[in-house]
Amino acid sequence: MAYKRQDQAKGLRFNLKVDHILELKEAQHNHCDACKVSPKDTQQLDNCVCQIRANIRLTCLECNRKRGAAALST
Repeated sequence: MAYKRQDQAKGLRFNLKVDHILELKEAQHNHCDACKVSPKDTQQLDNCVCQIRANIRLTCLECNRKRGAAALST
């Protein structure tokens, strides 16, 4: 998983498993957690924080990019 390699390279923790992502996707009813739309791809994770089960949410690519751009502009 690319997220795991990214976290390892940054020295961040990673404890996600595929089952965690599938559970979260079901809990969010396959909707983006930011805009609540049901996109084709809701498996975007925040690359700025460690990927641990307690601190992730699934978002669509558009919302993830907006969040990333906002973080860079502050």
